[in-house]
Amino acid sequence: MKKDGHFQVPIKKTDPVVYQVQKCRCKTGFLGEFRAAKGLKARVAVASEIVRNAHDLLDLAAVANEVTAALNTEIASYLRTQPAVALEGLFARDDLRAMAGLAPGEGETTAAQIWSQDVKFGALMEALPAAKHRRALDSFKAVNPERWHESVRGAMNTVSARLCREFANLLIQEGKFNEVKETIARLISQHTASSELLHWVAKDRNDAFADILGPEVSARCSPPWSATSSTSGAPTRLREFILDDPELLADLTAAADLEVVKDLTRALRLTSVFDDMDKRSLLARLVKSHPAVQSFVTGEQTRQEVRTHRLVGEPATPER
Repeated sequence: MKKDGHFQVPIKKTDPVVYQVQKCRCKTGFLGEFRAAKGLKARVAVASEIVRNAHDLLDLAAVANEVTAALNTEIASYLRTQPAVALEGLFARDDLRAMAGLAPGEGETTAAQIWSQDVKFGALMEALPAAKHRRALDSFKAVNPERWHESVRGAMNTVSARLCREFANLLIQEGKFNEVKETIARLISQHTASSELLHWVAKDRNDAFADILGPEVSARCSPPWSATSSTSGAPTRLREFILDDPELLADLTAAADLEVVKDLTRALRLTSVFDDMDKRSLLARLVKSHPAVQSFVTGEQTRQEVRTHRLVGEPATPER
């Protein structure tokens, strides 16, 4: 509809779409949308639309001059309070300026100023749209050529599973595979790996990490640890992933000792994270991949039933 030229599509979804008899995707139309947009986030959306339609504008330079000047003012005001939004604005400004063939403005905010602040790298990355993650990583790397990999690796345990993947891919592409693997192995062995990092590791199950995708991961993915913060979204996603992936438990416990599988089975039976039906489903998967725990599972069920009957005063069949 935007490309058609007859429709003025608002920034907010709750505002109406306006039909215009005369096509208006010219200077006046774009600048009108940009001036009406409130806040840097909304203005970045309009600036990005201008970039996408730049080839259809006869007066691109005039539009770009006004928009980049306004973005520069707002970027500076967002620099400390909302650095992620400021970085988005900086990307939009640079794209528009490049399309129009304009030179950088004197004294304008740079990526180095954003990254050099006392900002939490992981939190700033999380605040960006997913489509901007790789560009932001490249920007951070360019500003911190000596120590960027340390910051990226250090943030892997504080971000979402999606960003864990982005971080790991960049590090591996830059020849830091051993460092990534060592970090993941250490976090898992120390029982400090976040639910999101475990989610990424378990979901991808990359062959390159096969030697650390074993009993330790299955133990850390097991319900007791997920239950420690069950009110947050990350453990919930991990729990749902454990249920949805029928091969996960089998893959992670393939090389596990019988006692480890028994411990996992016992933990699964005791957790309150899964309901009874889900527990039975997961136990069935463990029994299918490890038939030796069949009697252990059956024995645990029998003992639990006996204890329950005794508590409520009902007669129970003797334990075997």
